[in-house]
Amino acid sequence: MTHAARKCVVTGLALAALLLTSAFGLDPRDGWSQTVFFSQGQAPYDPQNRQKSQQNAVREFQVQAITQAVGTFLSTSQMGTKFQAIKDKVLRQPERYVDAYQVFSETVENGRYQVAGQVTVAMGLLKKDLIAFDIYASDDAGEDGKRDEDAVPPRAGPGEPAPVRPGARVTDDSNGGAKAPPGGPAGDADEDGEGVTDQESDEESVGEQGGIPAGARKEPSARIRPGAPSDDAEANGDTVTDEPGDEQEAEDQGGPPAGAREEPSARIRPGAPAGEAEDDGDAASDTAGGEPAREGQGGAPAGAQGKARPEAREAAPVPAGGPRGITSTSNEIFWAVSEKWDQTWYLPGDLKDPRGLFAASVVQELLDYRYTLHFPEPGALKVDNMGNASSSQAVSQARMLGIRNVVVGRVVLHQRSKEPARLDAELQIIEAASGKSLGKLRKTRNLEELTNQEGAMELAGDVTNELTGLLSGDTRAAAPAGPVPVAGEGEWVLRLQAADHHAYWREVEKLLREQARGMTMLGMEMGPQETVIRLGGIDGRTLSSLDGRVLSGGVTIKIDDLSPDTRTTRVLFVRQAVPQPGPKP
Repeated sequence: MTHAARKCVVTGLALAALLLTSAFGLDPRDGWSQTVFFSQGQAPYDPQNRQKSQQNAVREFQVQAITQAVGTFLSTSQMGTKFQAIKDKVLRQPERYVDAYQVFSETVENGRYQVAGQVTVAMGLLKKDLIAFDIYASDDAGEDGKRDEDAVPPRAGPGEPAPVRPGARVTDDSNGGAKAPPGGPAGDADEDGEGVTDQESDEESVGEQGGIPAGARKEPSARIRPGAPSDDAEANGDTVTDEPGDEQEAEDQGGPPAGAREEPSARIRPGAPAGEAEDDGDAASDTAGGEPAREGQGGAPAGAQGKARPEAREAAPVPAGGPRGITSTSNEIFWAVSEKWDQTWYLPGDLKDPRGLFAASVVQELLDYRYTLHFPEPGALKVDNMGNASSSQAVSQARMLGIRNVVVGRVVLHQRSKEPARLDAELQIIEAASGKSLGKLRKTRNLEELTNQEGAMELAGDVTNELTGLLSGDTRAAAPAGPVPVAGEGEWVLRLQAADHHAYWREVEKLLREQARGMTMLGMEMGPQETVIRLGGIDGRTLSSLDGRVLSGGVTIKIDDLSPDTRTTRVLFVRQAVPQPGPKP
């Protein structure tokens, strides 16, 4: 057979395959589409076991990326109502949905091992699993609202090998990041499409896997396969006295001096998306709490590329503790806020407990702001009959964990006859290092026709608007002015605050590309206080046009310090607090 004949045969077969998939209603891209998310993760640093600390931070880094990916399918309210299912069925196996990832920076600071970089998520597989778990309603559902069983791939059998060889290095990047074929979800849809059984793996634990030695240089072009778990405003002059608590059981993490870090080893390639304050003078209730972060297990070394093998993905076992809830930030808040929904005060220590409605809602609201909550160990702090606990003990525990900010206070449901139910929140924000109060918040929300859960979500939204304003304001005020990055020829440099930009950069990039279709992303450098993005094919007028533009969630873009001479500017994201009406007379 001649070369031309062979070419015709191959072309004919390819066309036939495409026609067949169309005839059966299959999207050849389904399960293969990928999206890149910027993410950060951290874990307690153990100087005696650096490898495990790295693995735990990388797993948390993956959990953050998968959480962002889930958020592209669900609204904020859906994320809240489906919180437990997302946590139990999706976030407990993040490596299932990660095709590749690259760590750009690793830092050990304040007793925490922190990583940042980008994660490539298999969106098709994630969508199918969300449908199978009844978390997301497919747009392709039939008229009877039931899903086609064929739309859900079968899960890997218990005897099949794990899809990824942890720590495998691949030096050839010529394939541009091959995509792994999707495997089945951890549970199979039954015949009527209504029930999905989650694969049980709580009792299994993932063994420790290899990592790069301390100080090893990471290859800039490498990407790795998944597999490892896982600050700030306006001072009002109040001071919290630090008293050591007898009930503390947190271990001293130890570690190198604060600020020791490994420099970023790579710039990302173009096209990858990144990611106020009321002081009414009233004394906030002095409550407290805190919990050392749970450590996940298993992992892959940072700085190496890995690709999925062609076998179907198998749901990986997860430690009994699982990931630390739904989190989406490297900035940590020690959360010691008691709640009273009936006759008893309760200090949340675990988001699985249904009595912590407000805490769970705050976690959801903070997804856009990249903050993580840490809770007290059960029984570590005692709450009195007014819902108060020792703030000094909370501050002390936060210091032990290397957490910068502490929030103490209480939330109580008031129910009186002939009056609508009302939720009151009294919070105080404290800087752990100095014991100084950064501010106080008091918020009220009338429930009227709302359920307790809906009211908790509404109140959490009111609180986080101002809480994050206090925290981010303190970060900018305290951050030392570093050297201004220099723009290269034909490029502009955008400086974004690291605590703010991840959730909104994608929208900004889209707006820029609408006005400057020839725009190219030349690189990104992620640092401890800000992230520097270098762009080509734009000018100062295009950047200035973004000032005042409103993004989703009511966030406003602010273009600051724009200099045509140096071709640099600073981009801030400001969320305006929406005044809420007080109680009706």
